[in-house]
Amino acid sequence: MEKFSESSKLPKAVLVIFTLQFFFFILYYLENQEDKSLLYFAVGIEVIGVMLVSLKLRLNINRDEIRYGYLPMFPNRLSIDDIETMEFIKNDALGDFLGWGIRTSKKYGKGYITETDSALFIKKIDGTKVTISIANEQNLREYLFKIGRGHMLTN
Repeated sequence: MEKFSESSKLPKAVLVIFTLQFFFFILYYLENQEDKSLLYFAVGIEVIGVMLVSLKLRLNINRDEIRYGYLPMFPNRLSIDDIETMEFIKNDALGDFLGWGIRTSKKYGKGYITETDSALFIKKIDGTKVTISIANEQNLREYLFKIGRGHMLTN
């Protein structure tokens, strides 16, 4: 069965933020060397930052379902029959979702946000909303029309 598949990552700025925090904690540790827990905390923060930057958002769509999620976590599945509408949007990660990763927005619902500025906004029949960052809007649009699901797009 033919499917659409792509992946995207969190922006490198996330690693820069974690690295800056790491250096600030190390500088503070050098002033107060009696407390070794601060050193462990700083290293832990940097490890978390590296792990976050290495996560990939995978998106797989076929005629029957949409699978999406950050690897290595379990993917979410959404049946095409449960979707009312889909729309391509230009999202601002900081403005719309206050950051990257798995986020929530009043306007766009649960978001899986990466370094891209394009997203697929899905409104389900039950009223819940999901927004998934996409790397190539044109390829996805063509694929949805090819499999006969283009009528679900509102734009």
